[in-house]
Amino acid sequence: MLLNKKLNEFYPVRVQRGYRVGIELEYEGWDGEDWQGDWWHTTQDTSLRNNGVELVSDALLQKNIPAALDEAQEFIDRHGLISNSRCGVHAHLNFSDKTLREVWNMTTLGTLLEPYMFQTYCDGRWDNHFCVPTSVNTHLQVNFQNDIRNLRKRVRPFMLACVQDAKYCAVNYKRLANLGTLEYRQHSGTADMAVVRKWVEFLLKIQKVSAEYEDPLDILDEYDDIGLGHLLEKVGEPVVEVNQLRQLDAEDAAAFIVGYKETNWKNLDWNIEPVAIGIREEAPNEPVDDLLRRIAFNLEVNQEAVVAGRVAGRHREREREPMQVDWQEFDDIDLDEIEEEEF
Repeated sequence: MLLNKKLNEFYPVRVQRGYRVGIELEYEGWDGEDWQGDWWHTTQDTSLRNNGVELVSDALLQKNIPAALDEAQEFIDRHGLISNSRCGVHAHLNFSDKTLREVWNMTTLGTLLEPYMFQTYCDGRWDNHFCVPTSVNTHLQVNFQNDIRNLRKRVRPFMLACVQDAKYCAVNYKRLANLGTLEYRQHSGTADMAVVRKWVEFLLKIQKVSAEYEDPLDILDEYDDIGLGHLLEKVGEPVVEVNQLRQLDAEDAAAFIVGYKETNWKNLDWNIEPVAIGIREEAPNEPVDDLLRRIAFNLEVNQEAVVAGRVAGRHREREREPMQVDWQEFDDIDLDEIEEEEF
């Protein structure tokens, strides 16, 4: 089943094992002292003013988060670092060793919980242009829908990870391709590490709960049948009133996340098999930037479409309707035999 393939089978990312989070803390008023702690290092942040600095953590296991944040707190206090409206907290959740199912499940559950996230943890950031909410981002919506259609056509998934302007979204999907992470950018800057700990542990809880579902449709079904309050209880949060104008109903959520609306999304079949892994196997040692350019090029005419075109007796571009062929016919086709010029 394609959804059970690992993300690292599609993108050349460094594999980190387990539920981990990488934290980036932005501040101003840095005195320029480089620091390498047990869990952190400093790097200059030119997007900020007044000697901006970013504290960047290792990929932390949950058990190490308290000690790491204590270390960061000591450095922040000792150097008098300043957090203001220009600063933010970015959390990278590890998906390098996770399956496509887990990525899509997290995307689905996270999007449904997004109004609560902003209201409870990121108040005042809903209209921030540097962390546009997923549920109102029409650019991401188009890419989500293209991705799910491509996935069902046996085309490389998560092409939105290659979208150049995906950085300033509440969730940065571009990091899937080069770091194997989903980057959550919506939290405002803070010098209080107790606040940071609550936020990252909340995100990790969502990731773990989302992994329990069979596929995104199970989450949508539960949301449709029981509502947001049930999902909040499952991730250990209090059931509170959430801004109704920001909530997606089940049909809109399905249309946004999986590209199908009304009753169609309840009948989707996720039990599809991949034709091939593709470029990742073809060039395992290729530099990441070159690889991403080749992946982006294959948005137009992709490897799987070339193989399918041979079986069907003609070449097809991915924008056309799915080919009416028996996918079992080319189980034994070796993609390595395809000449480069065919792309």
